[in-house]
Amino acid sequence: MSKKPSSQVPEVSGAVSYNDVLMDENKRKEMFESKTDDSNKKFSEEFIKVLLSCKGISKTVRTMDILRLTYICKKIFESQGRLIEIDGPVRICGDLHGQFPDLIRLFAQKMMDVMPIVGLIGGRILCMHGGLSKGFKTLDDLRNLRCSFNLEEECLENDLMWSDPGNVKGWEPNARGASVMFGEDVVHEYCKMLDIDLIVRGHQVVQDGFELFGNKKLVTVFSAPHYMGTFTNSAAMCKVSAGLEISFEVLIPEDIKIQERKPAAEATAAEPTEN
Repeated sequence: MSKKPSSQVPEVSGAVSYNDVLMDENKRKEMFESKTDDSNKKFSEEFIKVLLSCKGISKTVRTMDILRLTYICKKIFESQGRLIEIDGPVRICGDLHGQFPDLIRLFAQKMMDVMPIVGLIGGRILCMHGGLSKGFKTLDDLRNLRCSFNLEEECLENDLMWSDPGNVKGWEPNARGASVMFGEDVVHEYCKMLDIDLIVRGHQVVQDGFELFGNKKLVTVFSAPHYMGTFTNSAAMCKVSAGLEISFEVLIPEDIKIQERKPAAEATAAEPTEN
């Protein structure tokens, strides 16, 4: 299976200046809070429809509209924990690179501090950027995560963001200088302890876009092809069906095509395979 990507990213108009985006937080809060909940709901629904309709069509969205949407989302995130629980079908991306200055500019209202950092799909597939941590033993420990954290502290949140699987037993200091490394034994221990089938994470370049670990109990997904312009890696997305069946879409940069790699017919979320 191969196809040419046809979606276009909406263009962002220069409706407001950089200084407007970084305006005093109290002024921005006052401006957006003047809108009613019904008005915000209607705006969000219409704005998301515009974003979803951009496939193959060039669209322009206003910077101030994006800021308003992030403010609405921030209020929602603040009322919830840091674990987001959803059902399939869903596509899971690993690391995506590019547009860093734009993201920092548009999310310059402490939005990052309240966004979910871990996900649970169908109660069986646990997702995070980095990996496991000694700091949690139950899913409720993750559900109770609410506050922001310091990147320099040794804490559960930093492990979720920066830990790595590796050829070690148990837990070891991470050779990359942040968080820890954990072995296959830890992966199996946590899958059993949390009663989950699979752990999906990113944070590491893998040549084929995805890489299995721990007897298919963990998969690393990396979604940036030709990383840094010097690697020759493919990129991948992990597809989870409504029945929690796993397959992978792999973007091969040499000819910019997508290949779909499906698990064996009998495989479950616990047993993705690389055909």
